[in-house]
Amino acid sequence: MKRRMVNGLMAFGAGAALTACVAAAVALLIWLVVRGGGALSWSFLTEPSSTAGTEGGVRYQILGTLLLVGSALALSIPAAVGLALAQTVHLPQRAREVVRGTLHLVNALPSVLFGILGLLFFFGVLGWGKSWLAGGAVLALMILPTLALSLARGIESIPPEQIEGAAGLGLTRSRIVSSVILPQGF
Repeated sequence: MKRRMVNGLMAFGAGAALTACVAAAVALLIWLVVRGGGALSWSFLTEPSSTAGTEGGVRYQILGTLLLVGSALALSIPAAVGLALAQTVHLPQRAREVVRGTLHLVNALPSVLFGILGLLFFFGVLGWGKSWLAGGAVLALMILPTLALSLARGIESIPPEQIEGAAGLGLTRSRIVSSVILPQGF
């Protein structure tokens, strides 16, 4: 009885928090549209900026953001999948703990440190200069621990009976990964 009441209170609290967040987001969106709707136009979104950004539009800023995020995802997703599979399937238990601890440690680093190290390495050592690839690589390194840890949690949530059943059918480890773990873990 007590557990059911606690669960009900927790569900109510989570629902209230979700409602408050959605209401705040909707209120902010309405406020932005009412206050700034007149400044938005199709030409503002499609024209390049001019006079050091004080006039014109935001075309290149939007394209640059999309390019930066796309390159960061293209670089980090394969690495995150590999790290998640390594720490849940392929590595021995002690190495899994080391990888998980390292990912938690890197996840706690401030973003300015990533920026400084990225500047030193990509600009100074590799000589890439100021480029979308260098920015995407730094952003990929920033999001890699979060992606890897969340994907590992997804893999760990697969019932062990399904993996054991696949092994009992004679599937190799790589077939278990490709037919059971990847489809269900992600």
